[in-house]
Amino acid sequence: MVFACDSWDTALVAHAANHPTAQHRRAQLPCASLPFPTDGRRFHVHGSPPCTMFSSARTKEATSNELGRATDLVEWYLETALLSGATSWSMEQVPARPVLDIVERVRRAHRARMDYGVFNLYDLGVPQRRKRLIAGSPALVARLKRLVCHSRRRSVRDVLPQVRGTHIKSCKRWIRKDLRPNRQPGESKYVYTKTTDPFFDSHSVDGPGPVVTCSGSMQWVNKNLPKTQALQQLFVNEFKALQTFPENYRLPRDRKAAYRLLGNAVPPLVARLMMGGAARPALASPSLARPTPAPVWPQSKR
Repeated sequence: MVFACDSWDTALVAHAANHPTAQHRRAQLPCASLPFPTDGRRFHVHGSPPCTMFSSARTKEATSNELGRATDLVEWYLETALLSGATSWSMEQVPARPVLDIVERVRRAHRARMDYGVFNLYDLGVPQRRKRLIAGSPALVARLKRLVCHSRRRSVRDVLPQVRGTHIKSCKRWIRKDLRPNRQPGESKYVYTKTTDPFFDSHSVDGPGPVVTCSGSMQWVNKNLPKTQALQQLFVNEFKALQTFPENYRLPRDRKAAYRLLGNAVPPLVARLMMGGAARPALASPSLARPTPAPVWPQSKR
């Protein structure tokens, strides 16, 4: 790890505690001055543009401006990665329709330099049903596709030395999501019907847990106890294990910050699998050999 960039100071401090030799920069992306090597060395670039605006878990509809900024950042990252001169590159996002449309358009224009897939990370060894789109160098994506198999699957019980219940309850609280009839300007697009069942959307510890989110609101459920005694919040170390972080990975003392960092992270297991499939050519990216790299987007788009 040689360079990391984020707009959140807490994330950079935590990253620096675990990767002290890397350079860290606080910046609001997009940013035109990222320090990509130009001396021909091999390097990998990874980006995870914010996915909040695309998430199906949102209960508030994103405005057109918010969605526009989110899609612009995905486009900017793809263009930056392809023109960076990197030997290999990757991007992790939620498989929302606006994101799928963007990556498919770029893949058609750059078939030799990009591919993508939608993966249930449970099939790669992450003990939760975390569905993510991963785009990047064709060799990297092809390796991930080959590694998808049932034998890699692990349950909650497999990764936690001590389970504190029979199930883990997700942060989901609504049972139905309907379009709002006769919607007026300023009103949300959907009407949500909330559940009163304290065991709603509970996942057995003998299978994959629910998706780890940055809210930290997942709870242990013991269905052998009365409902009023059955719920306990998951500890930070339990979140860490479900996201495949090592025990010695250092996180902020503030629990909310730690939950947010873990929920937004790419599981390290998936990162290792991605990098195991990175291409290893004798030279760096072909873009370094071109005095003027071809634009990623048609000139008319600009």
